[in-house]
Amino acid sequence: MKALVVYEGNTEKVAQAICSGLKQAGQSEVECKSVGSVTSADLAKAQYWVLGGPSSGFLAGRKITGLLKKTIGTNGKAVGVLFDTRVAGEPAGMSEKLAAIMKGANMKVASWTYFSTGQDKMLLPGEESLAVIYGKNLAEMMK
Repeated sequence: MKALVVYEGNTEKVAQAICSGLKQAGQSEVECKSVGSVTSADLAKAQYWVLGGPSSGFLAGRKITGLLKKTIGTNGKAVGVLFDTRVAGEPAGMSEKLAAIMKGANMKVASWTYFSTGQDKMLLPGEESLAVIYGKNLAEMMK
């Protein structure tokens, strides 16, 4: 498998949009799963770990962070691509936290970004379309 897209919480729409963009750009070896359904074996066979979680809330991103910490070392060649959702204008969030964990384990991080939500944690208009474009750009990077 080329890419495994893993999401937690309210990042599902973004994750599905990234997967759609990857596939639209010709990347057929893509799976999109919620963090609760991912196994260590899934991560071991993926070349790109596309990981995302929410940045707001007390327990935000706890599951995706735990999965990453637990599986570091299972695939020394995996490249990280990270994203999060956060209220527009908020400072650093989940993607930066995941990047620090991966870099601390000497893993390559190719990209990280965020998608904006309103105070209600719903994606702002146009963010889902931006996630599709992000997925298309990732597909180009993976070639």
